Amino acid sequence: MPAGGRGGEAPPGEDPLALLRRDPTITHRQELPLAVPAGALAFLLDNPAVLGRLWKAYNLQPAYEITTRDASIHLHDPSGITVDLTAQERTGNARTFFGRGRVNHWAVPSFFTADALATISHRRGPEGQKVEVRIVMRGRNAPSRLAMRIFSGLLERLMEGRIRNNLADLERMVQDLRAHPQEARQRLRGEDLSAAEALLKAAE
Repeated sequence: MPAGGRGGEAPPGEDPLALLRRDPTITHRQELPLAVPAGALAFLLDNPAVLGRLWKAYNLQPAYEITTRDASIHLHDPSGITVDLTAQERTGNARTFFGRGRVNHWAVPSFFTADALATISHRRGPEGQKVEVRIVMRGRNAPSRLAMRIFSGLLERLMEGRIRNNLADLERMVQDLRAHPQEARQRLRGEDLSAAEALLKAAE
């Protein structure tokens, strides 16, 4: 839902994380079941490069490109969204990431940029895990914040659908790998195979 707040520019030198928490433009919360072992999910959240390799190897959609360099994660969405992520917190079964995103699309003005804080947590459910995703977003300039508030309903629906579909694809990928490990070993090569083996070990 759109969040309140004065919606003005950040005071000079204010920490972007503190600003996100204090004055978000949009907040979103979603909880879904996920039939994946806790160890496998935690491993993928802690190793996004592995997730990126397997996502590509299994030809899952959207065709995200995920690369890592030192402590940063670069994610490119084929729709034109590009996000640079850094891990912020790791506490028990929760992981928090800070992201700075921009849109490169002919229909979206180039000034549209936003910061986000996403927390993914999981707990044991009836058939695997219950995953909760909490996202707070803030436009990095006044026009971005105005556009996000105007289209907040659409943005929320897009986030809800994308999260639901991505988790469903991740579930199918892990289940297929665990059910048919030999087929995966015959099909995958090099770093893709190493990523699959590491995931299988984490899922034990």
